[in-house]
Amino acid sequence: MEAIPPFPNSVNAHDYVVLDKVRDIRSMKYQTITGKDAIQAVNQYEQFYYEYRNGQVMVTILKIKSQLKYTVDVRA
Repeated sequence: MEAIPPFPNSVNAHDYVVLDKVRDIRSMKYQTITGKDAIQAVNQYEQFYYEYRNGQVMVTILKIKSQLKYTVDVRA
């Protein structure tokens, strides 16, 4: 088995995507809402799955797409 070259901020990820060999691309989006007392934070994440014609699946790093902080009126 051939060793996979290192890639910044990732483990065993390819450094490029060959689109003419890709069979399917999926985008997964996650959203988390956390709150403590009067402060609430909403984080949105995005990750891509590439499925090649030879059956190999490559997953990108889970990236933070946006972070929002809100002050919530707890008396309401």
